[in-house]
Amino acid sequence: MKKLNSIRHKIIFYVMAVAILLAVLITVNMAVGSVISTNRILLENMQITARIASRSISSGLHLLTEQMYHLSSEDIFRDPAADVAQKSTRMEEMKQQVEFVWLAAYDPDGNKLYGDAISPDSIGDTQYYSYLKQTGNIVIGEPYQENNTMQLCVGVTLKDGGTVTGYLVGSYKYDLLNDVMSLLILGNTGSACILNEDGVVIGAGDNHDLAVRQNVYDVYSSQKNAAVFDRALAFQTGSALMRMHHTQHYVGYAPIPGTNWTLFMDVPQWEYMDNMLISIVVSILLTVLLLCGAAAVIVRVSRKISDPLSAATRRLQALAEGDLTQEVVQPGGNDETGVLTEALARTISSLNGYIRNIRRCLGALAEGDYTLEIPEDFHGDFASIHISLCHITEALNRTMLQMNRSAAGVNENSGGVSECARQ
Repeated sequence: MKKLNSIRHKIIFYVMAVAILLAVLITVNMAVGSVISTNRILLENMQITARIASRSISSGLHLLTEQMYHLSSEDIFRDPAADVAQKSTRMEEMKQQVEFVWLAAYDPDGNKLYGDAISPDSIGDTQYYSYLKQTGNIVIGEPYQENNTMQLCVGVTLKDGGTVTGYLVGSYKYDLLNDVMSLLILGNTGSACILNEDGVVIGAGDNHDLAVRQNVYDVYSSQKNAAVFDRALAFQTGSALMRMHHTQHYVGYAPIPGTNWTLFMDVPQWEYMDNMLISIVVSILLTVLLLCGAAAVIVRVSRKISDPLSAATRRLQALAEGDLTQEVVQPGGNDETGVLTEALARTISSLNGYIRNIRRCLGALAEGDYTLEIPEDFHGDFASIHISLCHITEALNRTMLQMNRSAAGVNENSGGVSECARQ
């Protein structure tokens, strides 16, 4: 603390300490506020984007179901007695209009009645067949790979007077759904996928993921992630911040209407935090530069304050040692330092005047001049010195007058004695 003995160092230290503390608090508050607001805004955007994208995917799937519905509504497919050759011819016509991989009709047990040669002979072991039997409505099957081609089946129930007569199933190329998924561009490295009710990836921009059939619970295994996946597969719409691929990701999820699927989207947090971190670093650098500028100003201001005070302190120390002749350096100005040095100069000038008057009065008294008039320019508490000097001169005058009278009496008595002696 020896370095803080001077008022200049104290001013610099405490002002800079307060400035640095305020700068740190403001920077930290800005950084924390930016992170919180960025997270909140991006999570809201992820939720909105997931909801909109899921509806877009549903619209694309709806086009497929509409095609199958209109095809199944034709009387030629609803009439069990219609000629099979005519039905096959109509299917070939539909294949030319719509890009089917294959198109076939199946009986209520899932066995093929007629259709393309590459179509499976039975659909009894497929999941969408079980859904067809349960719902009796249009069902979209999960994407699957066969003959090196990713396919997506859409099945519709054929009825005759309320009785199920069979099922019409069309297989589309997955590219139709993949085109919709590829439009979901999230940052530079973000991704989107479609999950079935078990958490298996059944739709993504990368077909390889579909062939592997990864389960997100196994790929991103953690209790926190599992809670997010549980909400997503419970057909909730939301967003969260979760750890994926060893980094934090913003994720959004929403159910795809008309299916048992869920759209799951993610984007790395660092993609959006980079710009914010750059702005924080720039803010810190600007703050440091401003603090350096402030330090230069504070040093100059402290010098203007401390130098006159130091000069006044040295002059007071010299005054304490009895030096009344040294000149007081006045910095000028109307601030406290100027007032202080001016008052100090007046004080020393007054002391010099008082001492000169006292020295002159005492010198005159020492030379026997008791008629000297005492100056009256003693002010304040120094007025008592004027009174004392006046009392001293009056007392000395009275004493000398009494001594003169005594001397005259002695002289008169001595004269009488001398006369008596002479007689």
